[in-house]
Amino acid sequence: MTNFEIAKNAGLICLASLAIFLCANWQSTRLPKDISDSRPYFEPPIQQSLAERDLKTFTKSINGHTYSVSPKFRYRLRGLVVSLSETSSLTNITHAKAGDYFNTNDLCVIWGSNAKSLNLRDFDFWNGDWTCYVQTDSSEAWSAFDQDGLSNTHVLPSTPEIRRALARVRIGDQIEATGQLVDYSTDSGPLRTTSTVRTDRGNGACEVMYVEDFKILKRPNQKWFKTAQVSGALSLLSGLVALIAFFVLPFLRKNES
Repeated sequence: MTNFEIAKNAGLICLASLAIFLCANWQSTRLPKDISDSRPYFEPPIQQSLAERDLKTFTKSINGHTYSVSPKFRYRLRGLVVSLSETSSLTNITHAKAGDYFNTNDLCVIWGSNAKSLNLRDFDFWNGDWTCYVQTDSSEAWSAFDQDGLSNTHVLPSTPEIRRALARVRIGDQIEATGQLVDYSTDSGPLRTTSTVRTDRGNGACEVMYVEDFKILKRPNQKWFKTAQVSGALSLLSGLVALIAFFVLPFLRKNES
């Protein structure tokens, strides 16, 4: 087989694998249509008072910055992740500007009737740097949507293990996070305060959660996710083979002759 034939075949495999990857990656991040088998996981968040000794402010040091944390309530959040933001991503510049390396993730989560009864593919959910948004073109779907059954939670991991677990979260995951609702500041700067009710809206309505335990209870679209992983790897590998066959092998064979 000639160098050109090797490059051509590898290039065709690369293109086919890339097409499969794009399709599988899109499918793997689609929200599930039916999650009725998971009803026990979708009760509203549980918020409880803390003992006096647990209300003391404490500090955390991360990447040369000091964070002052003031606990307010014990908190457990169970629900379905409909959107998320990794604060270290290239598109999120405001956290780095503020020196905030503690808030690693924002999780937009729904529960209750929103998770049990709605066709979530009627809705669009997305995150900004600090916020979560929802919209739909269907007036019927919007009238059925419970705005008290959604929260955007600024997540502060308590340990490196929790940080790594949060980094694995994907849209569509059913999660359980336990810890504390807290206020916190970065390097004695302005205080970021947590919401302590689920019925507020707009600026200040987000929960700030110091997460002490985190679990992914269930994740959908696993076959699509694995297909995306395999096809993505195959696309990269075949693309590399095509480049080597087209540019490197002719040079090596020329030198040998």
